[in-house]
Amino acid sequence: MEDLLSLPQPTSSNPSNNNDDIVVDGVPFITLHDKAQDFANVLNFIYNQSLPGAPAPYLNRQDLMGIIRFTGKYLMDSLRQWAVLQLEQVHLVLARDISSKSGLTHVIALQSREEHIRTIDFARECSLPQYLPLSFYALATQDGAGHRAPEGYRPSCGPPSPWPPLPHQTWGPPLPNQGWGLPPPPWLQPPSGPHPGPPSADIQLSQEDQRRVDEGRVALTKAVIQKAFGRQENLGSEERCAGSCRNGLPTMWQDAATRWEQLLLHPLEELDARSKIDYEHLCEECAYWVKVSSGTLRDELVKQLVIFFKLEDEVGSADDNDSYRGHDEYGPYDSDG
Repeated sequence: MEDLLSLPQPTSSNPSNNNDDIVVDGVPFITLHDKAQDFANVLNFIYNQSLPGAPAPYLNRQDLMGIIRFTGKYLMDSLRQWAVLQLEQVHLVLARDISSKSGLTHVIALQSREEHIRTIDFARECSLPQYLPLSFYALATQDGAGHRAPEGYRPSCGPPSPWPPLPHQTWGPPLPNQGWGLPPPPWLQPPSGPHPGPPSADIQLSQEDQRRVDEGRVALTKAVIQKAFGRQENLGSEERCAGSCRNGLPTMWQDAATRWEQLLLHPLEELDARSKIDYEHLCEECAYWVKVSSGTLRDELVKQLVIFFKLEDEVGSADDNDSYRGHDEYGPYDSDG
């Protein structure tokens, strides 16, 4: 904190707003061009002189992004690292974590278009390009209906529960002597309505990014058709199990056309769901093949998101990206074929 206020701040374009000569109680008045809520959240860490030992559910997605901006600007590395970890564990999914985190549909579908655009802007501002591929994927595949999971899919054992977990409280810093990770007392409730943010009309993609979304959507669909249409669980295959594991059905799905439609519209969500179904109506060999091959194709598509949406300059090439560490069983994506 000793040098924080000595850092140069942007100057006002209006000379009448210059507060350099103002003194309050003998102390020079300094205007910081940071959000007061971000500064307040960071001060709670500084005065406690420790990082929280447990998740802080009252810090929502925008709060954590604000902390990351602030701590990046003032080089508070340990706090920035903690906030990035919390953001990834609770609010965002990295491409490399798709196979290990359930509820991918919830993460993508429950965030609005404006929130995905904010994530893109935030990722570039704070040099966190790992958030870009799935944000562009979400913008390209988001629709009003959302993904409809195949029959037999359960997000988790027991009653389905969304991921990320619902926070106990999403507003306000802790009171003095109140531990991190605990919600504010009930008498300090947030005002009703959504978390404050810029009006939706001000949240727009640049023309270049909109072109990335449009062209990436076409490339993604083309890759799915190339890699998936001829597989035995989809419409383009004439292969059948030598046994009778499908109970006489012409396909393994009750509505094969819907499953193919969902694979084209929401490929990562559909393949992720298929990789987690027990397939009790199939023989052991067929069930294993469909689960493993669905997961493999999901991971291959994830690896190639940087190619589909032309993000190599920002994220790195698909070969450099650590989101996938397997071989391409179904061959490389043919962008010209």
